[in-house]
Amino acid sequence: MKPTWLMALATLLSLGLLEVLPASAQAVDFKGWRVEFVIPAFPGGGGDVWARFLQPYLEKYLPGNPTVLIKNQPGGNGIASANQFYLRARPDGLTVIGTTGSVQLPYMLDDPRVKYDYKEWTPLLVSPTGGVTYVQPELGLKSAADIGKLTGRKMIYGGQGVSSLHMVAVLAYELLGLDMQVVFGLKGRAEGRLVSSAASSTSTTRPPAPI
Repeated sequence: MKPTWLMALATLLSLGLLEVLPASAQAVDFKGWRVEFVIPAFPGGGGDVWARFLQPYLEKYLPGNPTVLIKNQPGGNGIASANQFYLRARPDGLTVIGTTGSVQLPYMLDDPRVKYDYKEWTPLLVSPTGGVTYVQPELGLKSAADIGKLTGRKMIYGGQGVSSLHMVAVLAYELLGLDMQVVFGLKGRAEGRLVSSAASSTSTTRPPAPI
């Protein structure tokens, strides 16, 4: 496993924009060029929406105001796309990739499918994770300040797998000292919410509330 500071980083970041830059990065002028913004996700997904939100700002603030084109490369949890970027992207700054926890976590967990190395990439910007934890109203929590009330209480959290963004939440729960039994192998986030919701309360007639 990679150094522990990377695991701490995973609890803070879910999306990152990375680039292969030439040595004289400060002198780069992209005027008249096109920058390819690779997103290892399907159109319409969270990573794609994030990239298209950033697209006009990149065009405005990158030196020379280049045209930024979004290129979706879904499949393989993003690993295949990141591998391709690592092996083929030229060090001219004209190709960038936006990665998520689904790409970062396999790297940190030494997934044998991973061929890329974050140490050889230059981070341009990062965004905080947008995850929200929901609990049943019967638990009596009104805000994040009440999370201490869960100390000593056994709970269940459903997730897709150790290399999914659910792992970021699991790491956060561990840092908070919560007694969380994690159930991995679920097919999607909706299924995970149902498992967690049913396990946290004997009554599921009321919708869970965010904290």
